Amino acid sequence: MELNYQSELEKTYAHIGESNIMALATGSQNRPTVRLVSCIIYQNKMFFQMGTDLTKYKQICENNNAALCVDNIQTEGIAGALGRTNDKQNNEIMELYKKHYKNSYETCA
Repeated sequence: MELNYQSELEKTYAHIGESNIMALATGSQNRPTVRLVSCIIYQNKMFFQMGTDLTKYKQICENNNAALCVDNIQTEGIAGALGRTNDKQNNEIMELYKKHYKNSYETCA
């Protein structure tokens, strides 16, 4: 039986939903860390907020390999910073944060 990647990806995103609390694993200098993050799924990508003073940001800058996990779904990929939360390019993502994570939105906006 051959798997259809696009079909499986759509099932995965449907299970996760438009937003979810996920475990984010990052690492640098032989130091792995994991923490829960408030994720938004938008245009088949996963987004989360982070301050530039946080360990996760510093680790992603040094090593952009990251993993996310929720329920029995695990994914690995490349992470990166899109700029500041108030950058015009991030308006749609921030509107989703406002909808799903109002307190987090108000803290970072």
